[in-house]
Amino acid sequence: MKQLKKIILASAIMTILNLIHMNSFIIFIPCITTHTSVQAQDFTGLKISGYGTISGSVHDRTDVHPVRDVSQSPENRFKTNFSAVMDSRLGLQAHYRFGSNFDAVVQGVLRDQSYVTFQNSMELAYLAYRPLSWLELRGGRVGYDAFLMSDTRNLGYAYSWVRPPNEFYGWIPIFHIDGADATVRIDNENSQWRLRLQGGKQSFKFALADSEYDAETEELYTVSLSRQSGPITLKTGFSSFSLKNEMDAFVPLIQGLDTIAAATAFPFPDISGEAHYLSDNTSFQGTDIAYLTFGASYDDGEWIAQAEIAHSTADSEILSHGTMGYAALGYRIGDFTPYCIFSAT
Repeated sequence: MKQLKKIILASAIMTILNLIHMNSFIIFIPCITTHTSVQAQDFTGLKISGYGTISGSVHDRTDVHPVRDVSQSPENRFKTNFSAVMDSRLGLQAHYRFGSNFDAVVQGVLRDQSYVTFQNSMELAYLAYRPLSWLELRGGRVGYDAFLMSDTRNLGYAYSWVRPPNEFYGWIPIFHIDGADATVRIDNENSQWRLRLQGGKQSFKFALADSEYDAETEELYTVSLSRQSGPITLKTGFSSFSLKNEMDAFVPLIQGLDTIAAATAFPFPDISGEAHYLSDNTSFQGTDIAYLTFGASYDDGEWIAQAEIAHSTADSEILSHGTMGYAALGYRIGDFTPYCIFSAT
């Protein structure tokens, strides 16, 4: 049995690697979104499960190039007015339980990104330890937990919408962090509370005009508090991090502005101050970014309602920041769920 477990676990890992190194995953099903969850196979301590979302999107504008989030490339994905890759996902997870206190989880997700690599396709890879019934400690690559849909952004079958609202989730580039977290769970009569603290770092790439930014974060911290009672879930979170490196395309511009600021400091202080200001607000390196979020959801089996609002800050004007939010309402009619969403930023 132990040998069988090793073979299965090795097979799962190799499958993930093969999925991640595929260049693309395209299945054309016009104008529909469907979600599939593969039944998990349980081999004593080992569980292997998979899931997938197949989606088709039609777009009739030539002046904009829609993306699901900033990790995707805005290059023309709608040359034929149809795209099957923007929301499609394919995932595979291997979960091994060592007794009652330890778990190991590895999860890979194949999805459309500007730059598909092994590193950014491996969504989870952590060890979990539960020293007490109400406390869980995890180390490795864990999910970024600042928002209401943090755990389900890439699980299409876990929500009724085609995608998480773009105006809210589209400009959040972090899906996971490399570090550790601690989770405290408290059952209080008819409600369950969860407090989670996270710390670590993350790197990600995104396209900007004709350049790319290989961002590295440091001092990434998150605290979230959620409460679930019956059909109602409430969650609030705060997250902050700093960008460690500069965008290569902006280095000559920033160096030029710094030179102007130094050369004009004495004879033309106003020009020097303006150059300093432009340099500081054009730079990515050293920029501190923070999110403060509030979210709520309701699901009684028929009616579905969900809303979030967040405020983000950044001490460089070149990076997106401000207030964003959305509200969604849906009603299940058998397997069909009509819904409406209003979102703004």
